[in-house]
Amino acid sequence: MRIIRAFIIPVITLVLVFLLDRPAGSLPALGRLLDPVNGWGGAAEDETGVFEGELVLKGIRQPVTVWMEGRMVPHIIAGNEYDLYFTQGYIHARLRLWQMDMQTRAAAGRISEVAGEKALEFDRLQRRKGMVYGAENSLKAIESDPRTRQMLDAYTAGVNSFIGSVSYAKLPVEYKLMGFAPEPWTNIKSALLLKYMADDLTGYTEDIQLTVLKDLLPAESFEQLFPQRIKDSNPVIPEATAFEPPTMQIPQTPGDSVWAHLDTRGSKVDIPGAMNSPQTSDGVGSNNWAISGSQTLSGSPILCNDPHLGLNLPSLWFEIQLQSPEGNC
Repeated sequence: MRIIRAFIIPVITLVLVFLLDRPAGSLPALGRLLDPVNGWGGAAEDETGVFEGELVLKGIRQPVTVWMEGRMVPHIIAGNEYDLYFTQGYIHARLRLWQMDMQTRAAAGRISEVAGEKALEFDRLQRRKGMVYGAENSLKAIESDPRTRQMLDAYTAGVNSFIGSVSYAKLPVEYKLMGFAPEPWTNIKSALLLKYMADDLTGYTEDIQLTVLKDLLPAESFEQLFPQRIKDSNPVIPEATAFEPPTMQIPQTPGDSVWAHLDTRGSKVDIPGAMNSPQTSDGVGSNNWAISGSQTLSGSPILCNDPHLGLNLPSLWFEIQLQSPEGNC
């Protein structure tokens, strides 16, 4: 009996090791995923912050300072532009690598490479839109300027510096769940991300249908049905219109409004009244406009930027400070 037990236990152990080290369908290898050191918890952030001490990066020319504030916003201070954008790429990859990877794959129509056949229709749609073609043309324009090309090259080198140095244990957990590793970053990926954002922001989704119709219809008929500009149309506000000084009185904010409790003493603009103004219905497309101080009651100009964006997780935005002798933003 002891001999049988001594034989069965090692066999069961070997079978479990073999099974847990293999993916099963869409499930990752559970043994690797549940590894407390190299698995799901390996890339967990330290409560004290992500960056501590010194780190030697191959590729930068001078020492660079990076510090994180309480909101986990990176601040990069470099002695030259190349080091600044190199470090930005490194930090960006360190904090958002999987998001960067998947968003550029989505733009290029390459999600099915890592997600399987269920993403094929999405990939076909992205490719029919010409996302890669558009990104390639944008990249040509971007790289035609030597200074911008150097910035982009530095950023790409920084991203690849992180990819080349990160261990499996420190990879984002999403890579371990999906069972693939990041590939090298390229300048075209940055251009693809621009196209990904442009596609998300567009208010028109009939490009594919219109392309088909353009192939089917004679050019004259297509232009008649879908003109670039309606013939004899005039702008809503005619040219050379003279504007009178504003006379509308802004009503007082109700006492139970949240805006009534804002401290606006440091502003010349009636912020509560402005925020309580009638709202238009939601729609796709951002609103950006400015009003001269000569047209406002306060005498101060008003600048409005109202981006209409969907919610993303991780967030679409990445707040960061970049400082070098050439600028601070």
